[in-house]
Amino acid sequence: MARKIKIPNEHLKRFKREEQKRKINVRNKRRYYLIVCEGEKTEPNYFQGLKEDLPKGVLTWCQIDIEGTGRNTQSLVDEALRLKKWYEQEYNRPIDKLWVVF
Repeated sequence: MARKIKIPNEHLKRFKREEQKRKINVRNKRRYYLIVCEGEKTEPNYFQGLKEDLPKGVLTWCQIDIEGTGRNTQSLVDEALRLKKWYEQEYNRPIDKLWVVF
């Protein structure tokens, strides 16, 4: 009976490993956010400050637009829906997230 040749583990792992294939046609989807605020100055300034404090890489894959309207609650929701429709028609891109801030 012949003896089996023992192959060291590090060689087995190296030969077992699959080659890393380069990804083809893979790109992060850019996301669009629209924030509609009740106040005209305070809330947009607050969100603009938060937007500036985000890490640099975040704004490459998402875009945040901030609108201050100065309306009450029900008309603010109606205005947010109107702005969303306008942004989608004007810029020809879907709004992924719509935030209404009271």
